[in-house]
Order: sequence, then structure tokens, then C-alpha cells
Amino acid sequence: MLHANRNSALDTAVLLTLDAAGVAFALFDGDGMSVETSRSFDALSALPTEAQRDFLHDRVLAAVSRALSGEDVDDHCDLGGDGEQSDAHCRRLTARRVDGADATRVVVWLSDSSDAARAEAHAKANAARAAKAEAAKDQFLATLSHELRTPLATILGWTQLLKSRSPDATTIDGAMATIDRAARAQLRLIDDILVAARVVAGALRLERRKVDVALAVSRAAEAVRATAESKDVRLQMALEDDCFVDGDPGKLEHVAFHLLGNAIKFSARGGSVRVLVGRDRARQTATISVSDDGVGIVAELLPRVFDRFTQGESGLTRAHGGLGLGLSLARHLVEAHGGSIDVESEGPGRGTTVLIRMPLAS
Repeated sequence: MLHANRNSALDTAVLLTLDAAGVAFALFDGDGMSVETSRSFDALSALPTEAQRDFLHDRVLAAVSRALSGEDVDDHCDLGGDGEQSDAHCRRLTARRVDGADATRVVVWLSDSSDAARAEAHAKANAARAAKAEAAKDQFLATLSHELRTPLATILGWTQLLKSRSPDATTIDGAMATIDRAARAQLRLIDDILVAARVVAGALRLERRKVDVALAVSRAAEAVRATAESKDVRLQMALEDDCFVDGDPGKLEHVAFHLLGNAIKFSARGGSVRVLVGRDRARQTATISVSDDGVGIVAELLPRVFDRFTQGESGLTRAHGGLGLGLSLARHLVEAHGGSIDVESEGPGRGTTVLIRMPLAS
């Protein structure tokens, strides 16, 4: 509270006016002892915990001592709810020495800077996120260039070979098959980018009809079978008949293709991928389970596997290729069908299981 014990009536009137205006100030004498404090100063000093109050009190006294030595003090005191420093309770502390004709005083002003501190922290967090997004974009563009260039190089190489000489029928058949695979790989990359763009723009559309889940998964399996055979990875399929959902057959095949492709990609040579399609009658859902015995996923990465461009450490990304869009697109497409998708792994070298649930068609 303000104590009107000044000798000068004018000084007292000024202090009373500042107090009434809500200015948070305190006066200290030349010995560093408190002379007067305003109600606003008392209010801002009334922090929730004793630890906070003691911390602020010590900072005020330290500021008074510095001001008496001739320093202009401008401090920022951050205090958390438990007394530890954070931006939960922030005070700006300003102290100035005033030399009068009869005495030296120190004036201390206190202000609540919690909102400003939070705004600054928010701005810093946004800047960090923007920098991270920019780095992810640069990495994505570099990866995209590589992934697009690879099938193009294959197509160009074989077409130049076919033009440069008269190959036999076997060579022509092999070249055409290789060119076909490369062209389809590039088409899938472009499709992924277009679907991702539609998801980001909120423009994803589904052409719904009654879809045979086993058929969609079988078609996806055929699309990746050559890749599996090239790595000697066994595809073990157990597909339940009469399992239908209300959805877009092309989009569901797209989902299954990515799940199978990822499982094969991260499987060791000679490994196996197990694919199960069935019905959970208790939940009235169709289920798609894709399991592999490959590299697995570290626990720290599991919460982020559905983020775009996530493929674990960059070494894995470079070793296995891909844009890192597969699981992100799968999640968006599954959720657009009213379903859910979950990933489980017991850790590095222990394989991965992806489980999809979607409502059965009525």
C-alpha cells in the first residue's frame, strides 16, 4: 500500500496519482530499504507460490543495489507455477536511481510481461517450425528429383540401347518389361504427389461404391510382386471373402500398394510379408493387416511415422529410397473412409505391423 509519509505535499500528490492510475512502482531509500509501494506493485508481487515471491523479492533487491551503484536496470523475470523459471509468470523489472537535494532514492517499476513473453516464445517456436519445414521441403525436393530421375534414366538408357543396335527378341522383351516397370514407378510417384497436394488443399474426393477389400489388396499385391521376387521376399496372403466396405476402390488399392511396398522395401532379402484381410464381427469392421520381419521402427519414431517425409534416419531413406509419403497418404485415405490405421513395432530388427480398420458396408 502507498504510505503518504513524504515531507512534500506535492510529492505525495504525485505518488497518489500514480497509485490511482495503476502504476506499479516502489521507492527505496539510499540504504536499499523500501519506503513506499503502490497497490499495483503489491498485486504484481503477489505470486502464487512462496518460491516465486522469494525469487522476485531477491531480484528486486538486487536491482535496487545495482541502481544505487549507478546502473540503469532493465530485467526480465520469468517464473513458473512451481517456482522454476518459465513464461507462466513473467515480470519486467526496471530500476533507476534518483538523486534529490536531500536524499537519494531508487524507483522500481514492475510490469506483467507474461503475454509478451508468451508471444515471443510463440514467435520463436513458429520460426523454428518454419525453418524445419523449409529444411524438410528442401530435402523432399532433393529426394523427389532423385526418385523421378531414376526411372527416367532407366527408360532413356533402354531406349538408346534399342535404337543403337538390332537386339534379338529376348532383349526386346526384357527391355520393354523394364521400361514398363520404370514408367509405372514414375506414374505412381506423380500420383502420390497429386494425392498429397489434394490432401493438403482439402480437395480429396472419393468415388464411393461397394468395394471387395480382398480384391483391392490382391491387385496391389500383383503390382508389387515383381519387386518382392527381386528381393526373394515371400508374400503370404490370407484373404477372407465377402469382406466389403463402402469406399473408393482405386484409393483403397493405393493404400494397400503403399503398405505392401513399404513392407517389401524394409524387409531383408529372403524375408517374408504377411497380409491378412478379414472381418471383425464384434466391431463390424473390415481389417487389413500387413506384417514384415524387416528393420522395424525405433520407439521414438512411432508417434511420427504418419508425418509426411518421415522414413526414420536419413541413412535408411537413402538406402531404401522413396519420398516418405506412403504412410501419410495411407492415413489420410483410410480416415477419409471413416477408418483407422495403426503401426506397431517391437523395435529395430523386429519387424513392423500395420493394421487398418474400416466400417463394413451395410
